[in-house]
Amino acid sequence: MTHQMQFEELISHDRRSFLRKAAFPFLFVPLILKDVMSLCAKGVIIKISRCSVEMTAARVIQLLTMRNAKIYADIDQQHELREVGKEIPPMRFILFGNPATGGQIIEKAAVAALDLPLKLLIWEDEQGCVRIACTDSGYLGKRYQLQEQLSGKLNLEPIVDQLLAGQ
Repeated sequence: MTHQMQFEELISHDRRSFLRKAAFPFLFVPLILKDVMSLCAKGVIIKISRCSVEMTAARVIQLLTMRNAKIYADIDQQHELREVGKEIPPMRFILFGNPATGGQIIEKAAVAALDLPLKLLIWEDEQGCVRIACTDSGYLGKRYQLQEQLSGKLNLEPIVDQLLAGQ
């Protein structure tokens, strides 16, 4: 075998090896996209908390109470599922509202009561990351054809941002 042939064989081998190595990470793209897509439900805002689920939930309740919101329910989903033999990471579901504000919206669009009272979901994902989710007020406004003045009253993002800024 000549030096030229050996060199060409080496280059060919290196090229195949490089392509295999370069393509390997792309095999995981569908798995990564699946995780991202599961977090991208239409009309849902999801943010990351640096605190535990318990601490985040306690802080949410404190902020909502300071804003004169009525807490209707604080459900520990992990506890509820454990009672039926299921095991999930920590998860809390907080149902809250302000009857005066919600009443204005329900007067304009009775079916908006399907999304009222408002809700926040706080959970720990499989990687241990704590997330907080709420419905996008713009989505609710479009869904129920509410004027921006009314749909703006459903905007939970400033509350979530305030919560996360204080961590």
